[in-house]
Amino acid sequence: MLTVVAFLLGAVSAALVTVLVMQRQHAATVRQAAASAARVERAVGEMAELLAQLRSRGGAPVASPAESPKPTARPRPAPKPKPAAKAKPVAQPKPVAQPKSKPKPVPQDAPPARPAALAVPAGTRERAVLFASLHSALRELERSRAAAPAPVALLKPTAAVPVPARSPALSAALSGALSGTADDLPRLLPPTGPNDAVGAVPVPGPDERFHFAAAYQGEQTEEFPIEWPEPGAVAVALAMAQTSDSHLTIIPMTRTRSRVQTHARLLSVWSGDQVVRGLGVLTRDMTHLKVEAHGGDSRWSVRLLGPSDLDELLDERDGLGGIVLAVRPAGPREVAVHASGGSWSLHFVCGCWQAEDCACAGPGAPWVARSVHGYGEALEVLAVPRPGLLVLEGLEMDEPWTLRLRPADD
Repeated sequence: MLTVVAFLLGAVSAALVTVLVMQRQHAATVRQAAASAARVERAVGEMAELLAQLRSRGGAPVASPAESPKPTARPRPAPKPKPAAKAKPVAQPKPVAQPKSKPKPVPQDAPPARPAALAVPAGTRERAVLFASLHSALRELERSRAAAPAPVALLKPTAAVPVPARSPALSAALSGALSGTADDLPRLLPPTGPNDAVGAVPVPGPDERFHFAAAYQGEQTEEFPIEWPEPGAVAVALAMAQTSDSHLTIIPMTRTRSRVQTHARLLSVWSGDQVVRGLGVLTRDMTHLKVEAHGGDSRWSVRLLGPSDLDELLDERDGLGGIVLAVRPAGPREVAVHASGGSWSLHFVCGCWQAEDCACAGPGAPWVARSVHGYGEALEVLAVPRPGLLVLEGLEMDEPWTLRLRPADD
């Protein structure tokens, strides 16, 4: 009996410990565990009172339910057989049809009599109540464990990533790179030399043969033949225009009896008060200049220059916007161009003035590119095999460039 009581006390202690653990997990589980603990305590109290009563009687220890012998069941009395049912008289067969005989009923045994209630030994009822209470408490604990939510894993706070401080050497290098004085890397600086200022649209003087200008009001289209400043050579057209509520374009044309072609525009001006400048090379296949004005007031001017009228690129030069320069030294040269803008290009025009039909390289000579292109800020190198012109175009009037002439493979 003491062994059973010790086992029960151990079970009760384990139940109490489990209840305490469950109290820390969830508020709802705490309430359920508290109710279960109260029931367990009541059961322990009842068990203690039962032990006190047993000790006060001084009787022999009562065996546990597992040790107490089971009462011998009384033998069931043999069922009394029921008297056999009397056979029903068989009906006389009719002359027409004979009815089928019904099967005789099978005699059934009487249900066995229930045994009388057995006498319950003293103390067995109390122990059964105690065990039932303990069993109910343990089942309540199991249900509370199953209903308890799983513990939520808390994320550990992430430590802030330290940002390394910039070293003084790096700061000095970056500062020098922005100013363009810390190293020898190519950097495009604002031009320091004099630049051509764009003034008002010029008016031709009495002695200027290769200067054309006009003023329009409203819609107007005019086309006039090109006069070449130098016989057999190309010409450079310097165009300027200003419009008010108008759109004006100046376009080179080829117009002969067998050929009509529209070339790239020299100038396109939209409504505004600012004077816009444009330039380009007119090759010998071009025959006319076409001016178109749409609405409002407009003024324009085109001045044609021969190769001998152009400035020469001697070594290095910088500026803003497009430009055409002459290259006169004999022998192979190359030009390094460093510019910043949208989409720009640098072209070489051979001094034979045959443009695309130039055959100065001769048979068997290596092919040489006649133009380079750039986007944004870029540095390119263009070969200059002989005297001619350099045409830098595609830059706005406030976009910088630098040209440097040097011997080939320098």
